[in-house]
Amino acid sequence: MTEGLRLLFGLRYGALPLQLMRPTRVDRGHMNFLAELARNYAALLISICALFLTISQTRATHKHNRLTVRPHIATYTDSKADPERAGVRLVEVKITNSGLGPAIIKSFEPLLDGVPLKADEPDDLFPVVAKTVPAALISDECYITVLRPGHVMAKDEVVAIVHLAMVPTIHDDPEAFKSALNRFHIRVRYESGYEEPFVYDSRDHRTVS
Repeated sequence: MTEGLRLLFGLRYGALPLQLMRPTRVDRGHMNFLAELARNYAALLISICALFLTISQTRATHKHNRLTVRPHIATYTDSKADPERAGVRLVEVKITNSGLGPAIIKSFEPLLDGVPLKADEPDDLFPVVAKTVPAALISDECYITVLRPGHVMAKDEVVAIVHLAMVPTIHDDPEAFKSALNRFHIRVRYESGYEEPFVYDSRDHRTVS
């Protein structure tokens, strides 16, 4: 049997010559190179995965930290009859930080019909209130507080920003009195400790009782 026939017979029946089955020196070197390359790329891939995992965990931690200090400002208005004086009505507006962290005030704007009121001092707002609300103010029992830029409202802090004692002039139309009060609103821009900006507008959130 010739060498070619023996080789063909071996390929057909799985019996290869020994010299064909044994890897040569060149084959072993190539295999070693591929193995080393695979190990290097595996180490690089593991490093990249670890880096992405670290970045993901850092972002998740940062997001969690932001949420744990996020403030939430809201206001509510309480309008009720004075239990000790007939005909006198008490109106109080309070602002509260019910969030998880302090609120850093950036701006505080009183609004009338949606238009900001320019006032250098809180007392400058009393003539506007007296002109708008159908009532006679008891001036020595009224006050208005304005939160200055940079003021920090602590978590769960409550500030009475308006306190009015008045005698309504329209006794038979309480809805007109309530409608006049609802023309006033406030808009507050504030930030969290991470300088995350927020805007509160009482036209969207304030509750009147």
